[in-house]
Amino acid sequence: MLNYGYVKKINDEQFIVLADLNENNSGYSVVSKELDPECMYDLEDVKRYVHEHPEMLFEHYLDEPSEEKILLEKELATLEQWMTDIYDMQVKQYQRCVRLGVPYDCKYGTIIELDALAK
Repeated sequence: MLNYGYVKKINDEQFIVLADLNENNSGYSVVSKELDPECMYDLEDVKRYVHEHPEMLFEHYLDEPSEEKILLEKELATLEQWMTDIYDMQVKQYQRCVRLGVPYDCKYGTIIELDALAK
């Protein structure tokens, strides 16, 4: 029996063998010879391999994110938005300083006062 490495189960009649668990589209699709006469591997052999090596069966797809991953992605999106907002505020502050002819690191209150006088 061949070593098929990690195996992704699509359904009872289709498996992906030699799958890289870090990539969604890796591996070789195995179906019955009736569906694909050119199929490189035997479906029944793959089923026996999975039965004898259940630790090599990978039933969860990478494109089905876990609840933890979804929460982390939401938190990341929130942080990215926060960083964008801070950056935008800093750009506006810098533009005010340039317009008023004051150093960027001067006190915010001074900028507000000068900005009010300039208008």
